[in-house]
Amino acid sequence: MAWVAAVEAFLLMAITGVILTNLTGVGLLLVGILGLAVLGICATAMLTLVRTERQVRLRSKTFVFAVGWSHSFSAAGALLGTWLGLGLGVADDPTAGLMVSASLAAIFAVACAVSARTNPQSK
Repeated sequence: MAWVAAVEAFLLMAITGVILTNLTGVGLLLVGILGLAVLGICATAMLTLVRTERQVRLRSKTFVFAVGWSHSFSAAGALLGTWLGLGLGVADDPTAGLMVSASLAAIFAVACAVSARTNPQSK
């Protein structure tokens, strides 16, 4: 269930980024930067809680297996995100990239919620 909260925090950050790309003014920029900083801190705190919970629940080989897959998917996501960002031209206009990331975050949030309901071991 903590994964859903982390994905929702990421989705909120992505939506905020999309909104802020269409706003102008130094005051709004400062508010946006502070808002994104707070959202980033909250997302990092959620991920720390998830990692701690995972360490408590999983033991020995299962933990190593889960961490290995987690790092592999993180690396693949970073590579895919970098190339997708280059392909979408987010340096010039980040709106398309932010919309893609918000869509993916929403899909992953729904998948996590459905998985938690259908798989009793994930609770």
